[in-house]
Amino acid sequence: MSATPDQVSPIDQEHRPPRTMPVTINNQTVQLPEREMTGLEIKQAAAEQGLPIDTGFQLSVKHGHRYDVVGDAVTVTVDGSGGLYVVIDDLPVGPAYTPARTRLGFQISAAYPDADIYPHYTGTLSRTDGQPHGQAIQHVTWQGRPNEPALQISRRSNHRDPTVDTPVNRAVRILAWLTAQ
Repeated sequence: MSATPDQVSPIDQEHRPPRTMPVTINNQTVQLPEREMTGLEIKQAAAEQGLPIDTGFQLSVKHGHRYDVVGDAVTVTVDGSGGLYVVIDDLPVGPAYTPARTRLGFQISAAYPDADIYPHYTGTLSRTDGQPHGQAIQHVTWQGRPNEPALQISRRSNHRDPTVDTPVNRAVRILAWLTAQ
C-alpha cells in the first residue's frame, strides 16, 4: 500500500539534522555545519571527526595556487555562490576612531583571483575629531544584518595584481588606509 502526498506526515523541522557541507582539510574531507564558523571552531570540529590536528594547526584557504591563512579570530561563511564571506574580529584602528577596535569584513568571490576583493566593511566607527568620514566611507547594512550596522570602505584596486593583491594583503592595506585617515 502506498501513501498519497496528503497522508505523508510533514518533516519535523526541529528534529531535522543540521545541514552540513564537505570541507577538505589536509586532503581529508570533514563535514562542517552550514553556518558561520571561526577558524578555531573549524579546527575543533575537524578534530572531533578524527582529523589528527589540534587548535595550534595553521588553517588556510586555497585560492587557485595560493593559500591564505584563516586565523582563530576569523569567521568564514560560504556565500552560496562558490565564494566566502570573511570577517576578522578585534582589529585595532587607532586613536582616530571610537571604538579603537573593530571588525573587517569582505567577500572573496568565486571569480577570485580574477576578481578584486571589494568593498570592505567595518563595524560602525566615529571619528574622535568629530569630522565626517571621507567619500570612500558610507554607512550600510552588510550581509543583511540590520542589528550590526557597518561602514563600507570603497577602495578599489584599479591596477590590481592578483599575485600581490591577496585577500590578506588587501585587508592589511585597507586597515592601514583607515588608520591613516
